[in-house]
Amino acid sequence: MKKISIYHKHIKWTGSAIFILIIMAGILIGSLADTALSECRWLVPFFASFPLDFSIMSEVRRTFLFLFIFVTVSFAAGLFAIGQPLAMLQLIYCGISIGTCTASMYRLYGKSALLPVLIVVLPKAAAVITVAVLSVRESVRNSLSLLFCFIREGNQENARMSPKLYCIRYIVLIILSLTFSVAVGAFIRLFESIGRL
Repeated sequence: MKKISIYHKHIKWTGSAIFILIIMAGILIGSLADTALSECRWLVPFFASFPLDFSIMSEVRRTFLFLFIFVTVSFAAGLFAIGQPLAMLQLIYCGISIGTCTASMYRLYGKSALLPVLIVVLPKAAAVITVAVLSVRESVRNSLSLLFCFIREGNQENARMSPKLYCIRYIVLIILSLTFSVAVGAFIRLFESIGRL
């Protein structure tokens, strides 16, 4: 049991660092391929966040919808013993979305895109990365626990996270997603208040 506890702590910290690196790789891919990917609105929802005529409420809804879908898919992936690859793909997708959006803004608006990126895109990216890492970490941890149970024919049953606790953690993540989405709207409102939009 002690070995399992140490293993979970290792997943918690080392895993989070790996997840962030995967997102960074996605950002790099999105930045380098923004011309091709920017046309895929279904692939890169972040790209739709920077037109200068967007409304605050639509941006809050868009951010929350993106996070809600992300958290829901992570939750579902964690229910399967082989759900880890899907969780990893989610992180790459998240990074590509951020990288494409940021690179496209600079390509279209040049230096004038600096302030919108700092005030609108970066806070949103920080919120999404935080939720993504927390969500995928829980998903991978639960998925690996299931996998080990199957491999060892249920001998590690006590090491599994309880379904109730797993659900509670994702409910908290959804509430956190809503909070971050409202915060993004607040940043945009601040941006508008100083006459930059």
